[in-house]
Amino acid sequence: MKKWKQYLLVSGLALCFGMAAKADTQAAGQVTGVKQTDDSRSSIEMQCDAVLGADYYYLDLSIDGKSWTTVDTSSSPKVSAYSLSAGKTYYARMGLCADYGGKDKVAGSESATIEAVTAPDGSMDIVQADAKPNGISVKTNAISGANLYRLYSNKVLLGQSADTTVASSVKLNQGKAYWCYLYACRKSATGYVAVGTYNYAHFKTLAPAFNSKGFGLTNAWDSLNSYQFAASSAYDRDGVQFQLLTPGGKAKKNVYQDGSSGTTSTSVNNFINGYYYKYRVRPYVMCGTRRVFGGWSGYKYIGVEKKVSTKFNKKKKYVTLSISKVSNASSFTVYASTKKNSGFKKVKTVSAKKRSVTIKKVAGKKLKKNKVYYFKVVVNGKVGKKTVPSGYSKVYSWRYYRI
Repeated sequence: MKKWKQYLLVSGLALCFGMAAKADTQAAGQVTGVKQTDDSRSSIEMQCDAVLGADYYYLDLSIDGKSWTTVDTSSSPKVSAYSLSAGKTYYARMGLCADYGGKDKVAGSESATIEAVTAPDGSMDIVQADAKPNGISVKTNAISGANLYRLYSNKVLLGQSADTTVASSVKLNQGKAYWCYLYACRKSATGYVAVGTYNYAHFKTLAPAFNSKGFGLTNAWDSLNSYQFAASSAYDRDGVQFQLLTPGGKAKKNVYQDGSSGTTSTSVNNFINGYYYKYRVRPYVMCGTRRVFGGWSGYKYIGVEKKVSTKFNKKKKYVTLSISKVSNASSFTVYASTKKNSGFKKVKTVSAKKRSVTIKKVAGKKLKKNKVYYFKVVVNGKVGKKTVPSGYSKVYSWRYYRI
């Protein structure tokens, strides 16, 4: 073959190969696998499957799915858009192009359209909406652009909702405080979630009921008609409610006392003397301005007479105690001792109507001159069919003076 013919053949083959390579790029097919991979309040990042032989990838965005703008090109299948609005949904598509400017687009390479979202932004206020033994609910104000709210604790997703109130679906420990984060998010139709503004606070589950050893009367100033009650446990709470009731169950007084943990104490003044009550306690969690209560404890009982007067019979050498009336009481039991804090022995139980007890002996011995005796009066109440003594009794002293 002559050299000029051989040259033409080689040149023709090279031109054919070059045209074939260009045609392969143009006929690479539709871009697939488009997905959102990152976001911020003003940007998105998109990615597609790599295409063999592609020169550049472009990203088109639209706010209505009709009018499109090319916002980025890249030699890699990862493209981004910036200066976007927070909490918005955009329509996105990707394709191939032969130039960095994105004008020489490859026909037929355009991908299907998907949604892309930016993260919502705004000021978020959060408050506990509800408390349960093993769960919490948190409420926030609506954040512009948010269509999903997520609740976390220690990076664990507790719950999520399209509503501004999110309840935990994960079982939490009873009577425990958790640091929780609530995030405003925007979710696309493909399931991608852009996480935006957030706030955090301490929230609590409901504590269990107090046991019998965990609450009761701690101090009494009966002469002042002032009594201090306390409830103690290791569980977290916002406070406790003390309630005093008649033996029949009619509530007469409720006292609410804040106290986050440990021992919570409260004083009840100008109320107890002259009455017999049963009382109980329960924990609560503050949900906004609303108290959400845990279970009640069992009952304890208190009854205190206002006054006990004494009258001594000189001739027969005995002392008579006269007890003032106590509402709701069914009877009184009198104990006596020669010691102030111990050694008390039962003398007699009398009805609430009689309220008078004669004492001739203490500790089995007759009353002696110049000796101090101590008397303790226990108020009893009828609770159902049972007679229940007060858990507190007032002690009186009396001296047998020489006449």
